[in-house]
Amino acid sequence: MKIKNVVLEKPVLTYGGKYDKTKVVSPHVIRLHKNYYLMYYVGTSCLPHERKGYRILAAVSKDGLNFVKLDKPILSHQQKDHKYYSPHIVKLDNRFLLYYAEGHSGKYVINVASSNDTCKFNPIRENIIPLTPPLFCRSAHTKSNLRTTR
Repeated sequence: MKIKNVVLEKPVLTYGGKYDKTKVVSPHVIRLHKNYYLMYYVGTSCLPHERKGYRILAAVSKDGLNFVKLDKPILSHQQKDHKYYSPHIVKLDNRFLLYYAEGHSGKYVINVASSNDTCKFNPIRENIIPLTPPLFCRSAHTKSNLRTTR
């Protein structure tokens, strides 16, 4: 695939949909086929009078530049303070793993969900990795500084 330098006249995705009225952030794009791109991103409709949190949403594109949003959230929660961040998708054999940060009341963890079709994800609850102070701030590459958290 030859990549050209392109100056875009408009963003590839904007806020303003049913589930992302106020914000779209944290995009991650995966190329599934020659002319099929799938973007996972975080959107929110958190207006002051609403009780809705940050959701993981998806959009599709044939060229990687013009995306169309899917109708329903990939992951969503009804609590106002519940948030999903930083989706990242990995294809493993015939399934997809969606890694994401999830938080409520100031406490955040990294979770993973699994899907066979890229749209219906089921959280894998036994693989939760709590976030700790960043290891990269310390000498993280020495064996004594690496630790497993639960």
